Formats: sequence, structure tokens, C-alpha cells
Amino acid sequence: MQSSFERWSRLLVSTSGFSSRGSGMTKLLEKAMEMANSLPPEMRDNIARMVLLYAGDDRSSSPLTPDEETELAEAEAEADRGAFATDEQVRAIWAKHGL
Repeated sequence: MQSSFERWSRLLVSTSGFSSRGSGMTKLLEKAMEMANSLPPEMRDNIARMVLLYAGDDRSSSPLTPDEETELAEAEAEADRGAFATDEQVRAIWAKHGL
């Protein structure tokens, strides 16, 4: 199974004018892709998602799991009700983690 980064890289190369040997890809983009290739697959996928989002293609984002959808709905409902942490609660969390 190809990672998002591999699909993105292949798309860049196959799209007219976006070959590292052609005139479309800048030296900086080529260097970034070379460096990204040495990263773990998860990080390469994150880079690919960011590039696709920046370029206006949000179809590559990972869908939420049912649990994540539930948590998001709960968080949005809390925000709608104005149920936010107090300053004291936030300071306590920061102190707990040494911030």
C-alpha cells in the first residue's frame, strides 16, 4: 500500500511540468522531497497532507473514527454551551506538566 507521500510524489512527477528534471519543481521543493524521503512513513504522510491542504485538496485528510466523531461532537456541544476550563483549571494542568 502506497503512503500519501508516495502518491503525492508520484502525482508531482506525473503532472506535466512537475518533474524534478523539468522546469516545474523548484530546487527548494526538490530538496524538501529528498529530505522527506528519509523520514518515517507517518511523517511523510503528514507532510503530504499539509501540502495537499495548502494546495486546496482536503480529500487526503484522514477520516475520523467513530470514537473521534463522538468526542468531537461532545467538544463542540461543550463549546456551544460555553463550558470552558477556568483559568484556575488551566493553571493546574500547566503546573502538573511543569509549564
